[in-house]
Amino acid sequence: MRKITIMLIVLMIICVGFLSGCLQKPTYSDTNMVNPTNVDIIGKSTRTGFEGFDYIVYVDVTVDNRGGEGKATIWVSLIQGGNQWTKNQAIYLSQGETRDLTFSFNEVSFWSISGLNYRVWIE
Repeated sequence: MRKITIMLIVLMIICVGFLSGCLQKPTYSDTNMVNPTNVDIIGKSTRTGFEGFDYIVYVDVTVDNRGGEGKATIWVSLIQGGNQWTKNQAIYLSQGETRDLTFSFNEVSFWSISGLNYRVWIE
């Protein structure tokens, strides 16, 4: 009798474990495996301007998601002389969505004779 009870308990634990795995809703990472996010930079440019007395460099970035919906972090690094500033924006894109982003850098110097360089990447 005791062996039967132990076997029934073990069988019930196995069944509950199996059913809980089968009935679980897929998580974001499970569905993303089928059609992963594929975000590309399709445009980037810089422009300058003033906000009050502050000299601003704007980096405009256009990204396009050619994969499934999901998250991406867009990074921009701006370099002037020996100085470098880096900013990012975390975004969520639907499948096929294109988005325009603007990064503002007021740290740059209007009076510097060094040129500006920038780099854009996605993580």
